[in-house]
Amino acid sequence: MKIFFRPKHIIGLLLILNFLIFSVVVFLLLEIKRNEVFNIKIDTTQPALPELSEGIKKIDVSSRAYIIYDPGSRSIISGKNEKLRFSPASSTKIMTAIIALEEYKLEDVVTAVGLEDIDGSKMELIEGEKITVENLLYGLMLPSGNDAAHILASHYKGGEFSFVARMNEKAKELSLLNTRFVDPSGYSDDNYTTAYDLARLASYALNLRKFANIVSTKDKTVADVTGQITHNLSNLNELLGADGVNGVKTGFSEEALGVLVSSVERDGRTYIIVVLGSDDRFFDTKNIIERAVEKITLISY
Repeated sequence: MKIFFRPKHIIGLLLILNFLIFSVVVFLLLEIKRNEVFNIKIDTTQPALPELSEGIKKIDVSSRAYIIYDPGSRSIISGKNEKLRFSPASSTKIMTAIIALEEYKLEDVVTAVGLEDIDGSKMELIEGEKITVENLLYGLMLPSGNDAAHILASHYKGGEFSFVARMNEKAKELSLLNTRFVDPSGYSDDNYTTAYDLARLASYALNLRKFANIVSTKDKTVADVTGQITHNLSNLNELLGADGVNGVKTGFSEEALGVLVSSVERDGRTYIIVVLGSDDRFFDTKNIIERAVEKITLISY
C-alpha cells in the first residue's frame, strides 16, 4: 500500500516545522536577554584559600607538633609534625562530649557512682548525686572533670567499655586514621592522635551548637536535680575570650605535656589551632595567633 502526500499536506508540515524553529529561537533570545538583565553568570572560580606569606610558613614554638587548620577549605595553613602520633591527654574529652551529645538527651539524669577510683582533674561530683547530662558536659569540658567523663561513659548501654568502643567507631566514621582511644577522659597516655586529626575532630564538634556553647563558657555553676549540691566550674583555657578565641579544650599529662585545641575567629572565618607536646601551651598558641593567624590572607584561584 502506497501513501501519497498531497501538496497541501506538505505545506502543513512545513508550517509546523517553521513554527517549532521559531519558538526555539524566541526562547533562546529571551534567555540571553534575561541573563543580561539580571547579570546571571556561571561562577567557575574556586573558594578563597587562606595562606601565609613564605616568610612565616613555620612558627617557632616549643610544641612538638602544631597545626593551623581551616575547616572551611579543609586545608592545613601551617604545621609541624601535624600527622605524627602523640598522646592527646584531656583533649580526648572532645570525642567524649560528641558521643554524649549524639547518644543522650541533655535532660537525661545520671547517678554518680564509682567515683572512689577516679584520679586527676575533677568537677567534684559526690557519690550518689543525680545530675543531668547537660550539667555533666559542663563539668567535663570546663574543669576537665575525669569524674564527669567516667559517669557519662558508664551511663552508656554496655558501660564504659562500649562507650569507648563507640568513640573509636566515631573516629573511623570521621576518617581520623591516626586516632585511638582507650578511656573517655584521656587520663591514660595509651590514647593517641595527631594534631591534624584533633583539628578535624574539633571542627566537627563545633558544628554541634551545644558543644560550641559549652566550650565558649568561662564560668558556670551547675547543680544536681535537687538543687542542693552545686558545682562552681571554671574553664581551664586561659586564652578563652581573648584574641578571638572561643574554645576548645585543654590537656596535660607528664608524658603528653601541654595540649591545647583552640578555635579562633578572624574576619568571619574560624581557624583551628592545635598544639601537642608543648612546654607552654598557652604561650605557644598565643604566639601562633599573633605571628600567623593575624597574617593570613585569602587567595582566590
